Amino acid sequence: MRPLLVRDLMTEEVFTLGPQDDLTALYDLADAEHIRHIPVVGKEGELEGLVTHRDLLRSALSGTAGLPLSLQRETLRRRTVREIMITAVETIGPERPIGDAAQIMLDNKYGCLPVLEEGRLVGILTEADFVKCLVGMIPGVHVTLHAEHPGPSVRDRGGPGDPAAPRTPRRKSG
Repeated sequence: MRPLLVRDLMTEEVFTLGPQDDLTALYDLADAEHIRHIPVVGKEGELEGLVTHRDLLRSALSGTAGLPLSLQRETLRRRTVREIMITAVETIGPERPIGDAAQIMLDNKYGCLPVLEEGRLVGILTEADFVKCLVGMIPGVHVTLHAEHPGPSVRDRGGPGDPAAPRTPRRKSG
C-alpha cells in the first residue's frame, strides 16, 4: 500500500476570489458556501494570497457591530480582498506525503494549506479534509455532508485562464 499523499485528501474544487473583489463578495461566499479559507488568485490562476473568515471579522468588521446591516455591507463594499489578504502563504505540493502537510499545519496552527502544482492552485487541504478522512476510518461512524457540498462536483463559473471569466467568487477545478 502506498503512503497517503496530499492529493488523496485535498479538496480539488476550490472557491477563489480575485484581489480586486470587494469584501461583500468574500462575506457572501464564506456565508453561502460555509467555508473559512479562500485562496486569492490572479488572472493567470497564480496564488496571490489567502483570506480567511477570521481576517474578515478582524480587519473589516471590527467596530461595525452596532451599525445597521446596510452600513456594515457598505463598509465591506468599499474595501477589497487585497487589503486584508495574507500574501506570505505557506503552500504544499499534491505529491507530498499527507504526514508532511499535517505536521506543517500542526506546527504553525494553520487551518489550511493551498496546494500548488507548477505554480498553479490545484486544491486546498483543510482541517475538515482530515476530519472527513478520520471519520471514514471509524467503523459505524457516518457523517452527512452539507446539502450544498454533496462532494466533488464542478460549479465553475469560469477559470482563471478564461479571459471572459468573471472576477467574482467562483469554484474552479484543479
